[in-house]
Amino acid sequence: MDKDPAVLFYTSDFLTGTSRFSDEQCGQYIRALCSQHQEGMFTKDELFQILKSYDSPVWKKFKQCDDGLFYNERMQKEIEKRVSYCESKSHPGVSGRKPKSYDNHMNTVRKSYANHTDNDNDNDNDTEYLNDNKKDSVDTSTVNLPTDGGDGKKKKIPEWKNKCTTFELYQKWELKEYTTIIDDRVWLKERDEFHRDLDILLSLKKAHVDFWSQHRGWKNIKVRRGETVDWKATWVNALTVKCNQVKKDWNTRQKDEEKRLLEKQKEIQKKETEAPPIEERYSEEDAAAALNIVNNLVGKYTIKP
Repeated sequence: MDKDPAVLFYTSDFLTGTSRFSDEQCGQYIRALCSQHQEGMFTKDELFQILKSYDSPVWKKFKQCDDGLFYNERMQKEIEKRVSYCESKSHPGVSGRKPKSYDNHMNTVRKSYANHTDNDNDNDNDTEYLNDNKKDSVDTSTVNLPTDGGDGKKKKIPEWKNKCTTFELYQKWELKEYTTIIDDRVWLKERDEFHRDLDILLSLKKAHVDFWSQHRGWKNIKVRRGETVDWKATWVNALTVKCNQVKKDWNTRQKDEEKRLLEKQKEIQKKETEAPPIEERYSEEDAAAALNIVNNLVGKYTIKP
């Protein structure tokens, strides 16, 4: 689906909530919101590129979900409302049939737009762009993507969407990806070098069992955009989330460190044994030529009595 160029923006909420921000911080904040709308959730490094400092108060307006990505909850809700509204306009009838009358059609559109513009009546003054929000994960209610853009032309749906149409299908897909990553010994060794205090296999298992194999993980994947899902990047981010991290005990860490030192010593010894002795590095012809040069020099500079 093409990127939506617009989203509802409540100017009063924004001005109220940013009253203590400097002009620079307001600019960073609005840019971050626009980036989330157009490009999706941020990694920590991506958000830092916009905010320029970890001390910026704007950080408090973005939450971290269980896969390590950052997002603004209010913007996420407005994106999902917009998707629902556009879908209702693309499919005004029932089961693809035309509405019975123009009046019925317009009533359907008006009702969907009213729902879209409803600013969460539970707390109309809740400036969620700016608050430290109450939830720990993304509000990922089911969103069925439209197959056309309202002009009757079919839009290509990414193949991975078919793998998560139901929770059961998603679980099989996620289990396959989890099994693939824990069998990748090269990748596991690389992660172990970067996280020496973590038990990598147990941390991945915890992320798999507690989140990604559950309904929360399914909903998180369903609202993603893009042609593919980068599961390897998802597992990398999972290792940085504190609730997934399982620390090694002291004895295990010592054994791992000793193992690394032993491997380095073996590499050094191997290089030394592979190098030929100095007498074998030159041929007999080279040695004879060198001896001849030495004798000529000795004869040339010998002082005769």
